[in-house]
Amino acid sequence: MAVLYFSCNQWHCTQTSPRYTSSRTSKSLQPKEKKIRQFSSALKEEVLGDDKKVEIDKVKMRFAKNSPNEVPTKKNKQSNSGSKNIKSNESEKISFTKETREDVMNEVLSMLGVPYLWGGEDENGIDCSAFTRRVFQHSLAVSLPRTSREQMREGKLIGKSKLDFGDLVFFNTRGVIPSHVGIYLEDDLFAHASESFGVTISSLESSYYNSRFVGARRIVK
Repeated sequence: MAVLYFSCNQWHCTQTSPRYTSSRTSKSLQPKEKKIRQFSSALKEEVLGDDKKVEIDKVKMRFAKNSPNEVPTKKNKQSNSGSKNIKSNESEKISFTKETREDVMNEVLSMLGVPYLWGGEDENGIDCSAFTRRVFQHSLAVSLPRTSREQMREGKLIGKSKLDFGDLVFFNTRGVIPSHVGIYLEDDLFAHASESFGVTISSLESSYYNSRFVGARRIVK
């Protein structure tokens, strides 16, 4: 079980953890003391419940070693010089070739360790919906809405047993549906901007995320 030490004097609570240590820090913001206490409590709950440790280095190696025969290949993505706005009433799944899959993973891996910052949208700090939006924008030239609630209205509903690479996974972490979003990878792993760990890769099988999973959406074009 991960041990986390909190220093909650800004929206991002800096921490050290055996799971992932980042040298990146977010810009300081000064919330009220009550919000600090609530935020700290939520972080501790996530850490205690995130009991399925993911070895990030092994995940990196797994995706780096994928050969064309190991990657589920769909029809090639059509070239497009601009961003594609999502249309929820269409049913064509975004195609993940070996190349587009690698593009997504490269963007995810480049952001690992970026601290969580509510309202943040870049390497200085980022929140969960900004992270999913950034990955889709930078790797697929697809524009998602800004918030997790808006993103949960996009694409088509997918059952948990049917999850595939690139699906959005949603959670109730704050008594609101949804209040958290990530990107499904494979083998019950998903990438997300965690309030406790920053941008990281977690397991859907952890007691924390398994009990808070509320649905998944497959983005279509």
